[in-house]
Amino acid sequence: MEKFGDIIKKKRLEKNMSLRQLADKIFKEDGKTISRPYLYDIENNVRIPSPHIIVQLAKELGYNPEDLLSLANRMAPDTEKYVIDNPVIGRLLREAKDANVDWSKVEPKLKRLFKGKDEDNKR
Repeated sequence: MEKFGDIIKKKRLEKNMSLRQLADKIFKEDGKTISRPYLYDIENNVRIPSPHIIVQLAKELGYNPEDLLSLANRMAPDTEKYVIDNPVIGRLLREAKDANVDWSKVEPKLKRLFKGKDEDNKR
């Protein structure tokens, strides 16, 4: 299985971008761009960046942000807050883990449920 940094490097090279080119497009929370050495460390699996940086990397490299966050064992801050603010989600996830739920089968059902909820809200 490819590691987080390997994916970043592979996607950057597929886009024919230098370390500098990509680093100049990624902004830290303070508004400054990340450095080339920092990106080099990310690509070589020395550092795992914050979710803020991971989401930007995903967007620049054409990768699904949630998938990239998962590879880094991170969660988007808004998702993390939602889970914390709704304890039932944590309980349900724990039960799903204990039951060894196949999420590939659950996901379509949840999407249909959410779509129906949106239609209920329009009425």
